[in-house]
Amino acid sequence: MDKPKVYCELDFYTKFLKSIPDTNDLSEDKIHQLTKWITINNFISKSNLQIDTSVSNFHDLCKTQPWMLRLWKKSANGECDIDFNSSDFPNLEKFEDAIATNANFLSSIFLSTVPSGLCNEIEKNYGVKVFSIESLYENLLLSSTHIETIDKGTKSHSNWDFLSIFKHPCNTLILVDNYLLKNIDDIENNLIDILDKIIPVNLKIPFHISIFTKSEHNNTERLEKIKKNLSKLRPSINFKITIHKLNGEFHDRTLLTNYLILESGIGFDLFTKRGAKQQTRILGYFLWTKTDTNQDIPSTHEMLVKSLKKIFNNSCSTPYLTNYWGDNENRLFEA
Repeated sequence: MDKPKVYCELDFYTKFLKSIPDTNDLSEDKIHQLTKWITINNFISKSNLQIDTSVSNFHDLCKTQPWMLRLWKKSANGECDIDFNSSDFPNLEKFEDAIATNANFLSSIFLSTVPSGLCNEIEKNYGVKVFSIESLYENLLLSSTHIETIDKGTKSHSNWDFLSIFKHPCNTLILVDNYLLKNIDDIENNLIDILDKIIPVNLKIPFHISIFTKSEHNNTERLEKIKKNLSKLRPSINFKITIHKLNGEFHDRTLLTNYLILESGIGFDLFTKRGAKQQTRILGYFLWTKTDTNQDIPSTHEMLVKSLKKIFNNSCSTPYLTNYWGDNENRLFEA
């Protein structure tokens, strides 16, 4: 897939620009709001934008709106992409009809002026992120990069409970770790616990899971164990689960959703019943997060998905080889 499309209503963008806090007011609340404003503005200026107006209208607005002119120039310089086409915009009030026409909406992000209650319903039912202008500065997901330091044993952590900080609307998950499924007895302590912290409680659509790992064991047995555990954790969700065979293509340990990147220093098979195997750090950030070390997180997400898609496509093109187990579906590879 390319960078996730960001459907930004012109009305949202106009109201967002007007909401920039007064920099002369240095109260704690205003500083907090300004930090979030900068985060969203930085994300918009790096995104694959879809704006519901014409080129000529936006160009006219640039004559009086310096922030719009700045965005226009970033597009001209290749820092972001902008498509002006209102006809392709989904009607969020009829989102179920919209995804029936274009399933790629399920991997997109929306910046909207519709009531925040409707935004919450779409997030809950479809695992799609919708930022409402009504509650933009109340959104807890607009935080900076989070780093969790894990000490060996049970001194600091004994499980993956800390991942709850990354709970967010999503409908797809990819996990890359050569040794994640090596010990079948550790699956519940690690993979299942991780999924429990990330996956929504309910969805109206299937949740896609792709696990990329080495194939040195009985993956059919491991797939059934994963299915059994998930059916207990989320009985109302229909899962599409695939285990993909890695042959040394990846050495990094990474977890991706529609909107999240998680990196683990020593991997995601971290915990046993005796606690953490080793000391490590877990680094996490969303597509809209502003970091000092990575100025273009959407591009990083795009690069990772494209690399894994090659393995996914090889699975599809060589069905006579046993290189995957399960449904072999993932909407991030289809977008």
